Amino acid sequence: MKCEYCGKQIDHIPFQCEYCGRYYCDDHRLHENHYCSYALKKLEEERSATVCRKIKAFFRRLF
Repeated sequence: MKCEYCGKQIDHIPFQCEYCGRYYCDDHRLHENHYCSYALKKLEEERSATVCRKIKAFFRRLF
């Protein structure tokens, strides 16, 4: 099996990204190391949800 980012042959159990499901070598196993677009989208959604909750809580205190 080869790393889906760099193409390096993986001689051991490959790492599967929890966001995109693809397989990577030791160097690219973390989502930030293979520039995982699925992870970035998920993190943006989580941040947006957090900001929305904080804004709603702020306005609830005002009224």
